[in-house]
Amino acid sequence: MGTTGNQVYYASNVAGSTWSTRGLPSQGSTTFTPPVTSVSIGGSSSGGGMLDTAGYMWFSQNVAVSSPSWSRLSPTRVNYYTTDGERALATLSGNLYLCQTPPSCQWATRSTGASNGVTQVAISGLSVVALDRQTSAMRYTADIVSGSSSSWTTISLSGRTMNQISISRSGSTTQLVGVTTDGEIVYCASAPSCGAWESFSSYPSSLPISSVSISGDYVTAVDTSGSTFYTLDGITWTRNS
Repeated sequence: MGTTGNQVYYASNVAGSTWSTRGLPSQGSTTFTPPVTSVSIGGSSSGGGMLDTAGYMWFSQNVAVSSPSWSRLSPTRVNYYTTDGERALATLSGNLYLCQTPPSCQWATRSTGASNGVTQVAISGLSVVALDRQTSAMRYTADIVSGSSSSWTTISLSGRTMNQISISRSGSTTQLVGVTTDGEIVYCASAPSCGAWESFSSYPSSLPISSVSISGDYVTAVDTSGSTFYTLDGITWTRNS
């Protein structure tokens, strides 16, 4: 999924699919507050989510249809929200919360052990990675459902500072891709053992990167002009139509 702010778009396949618009929540008793600030979608799931400018979280169990049925999740007004289509995560004032069964959410606090709290988080299956709110240190757990502070580990960034992160889990392998504060796209093939991050230095745009994501073998990045590129090998990038 992607967003221009006032509209949400969906593509069934990163490579070569045509983007098509998706209906937004209708105005009603649970008001949608445009525009959309971020979107997220599961790698193998048709479920997806978005956050509006008021900080309200929205979830749909099927964004593959042109007019998805959206549910607004409670609590309202969070700082950050993401979903892999099966579970949802949110941050509020540095605290991390888990919802196991969106849109019916009973939010449970998850302590990452980050002394400053966390900002951006990413989830794939039970695996979650989170960025420390002040130092951008990276915290990881392979089991968010039973995770407590003792089950989180710090991933080595090899001297880098990260401001964006995405995660993709397949079987026993967990891959990470992130963007450093210097604008470098970096990749870890097997988290949490990320001592040697691979650099995707051949990104074709000279503009800063506004977002990055990984799903399976596909890595997608968007620059500040809104141009979207994807790669399978970290060397050859193709621009999305």
